[in-house]
Amino acid sequence: MNFLFASHQKYSSKNNSMKTMKHPAFDAQLNLKTEPNELIVFGTLFTERIDDHLSIEVATSTSLIETVLLLQLKVLQGNEPVEGNIKPFVFKLCDSSTKHFTNVTILYGNGESKTQIVKIIG
Repeated sequence: MNFLFASHQKYSSKNNSMKTMKHPAFDAQLNLKTEPNELIVFGTLFTERIDDHLSIEVATSTSLIETVLLLQLKVLQGNEPVEGNIKPFVFKLCDSSTKHFTNVTILYGNGESKTQIVKIIG
């Protein structure tokens, strides 16, 4: 299975389409067995085009809650005919700040969001 691995990467596209995002599903796990601790967010998203690509990065906000990791999920719209496809994504964060996160919120679409509780491994 091919995954998109992203870690603090910046993506930009003039074809960025917010309305092509549907039905995000994801999980968040904090691995305490690794040094530094590793927070992994992985999931899927339905997009309209087969050649759409996903990008995920830490979102910037002025009203951050310290225990919530805020991520922005974007679709870089492809050119193929509309057929629909389920795309996987993975985001990894490995540093000393990961241990205090209790929730992960993913922002997507037109102001929509979804939150999951971080599951502890270790």
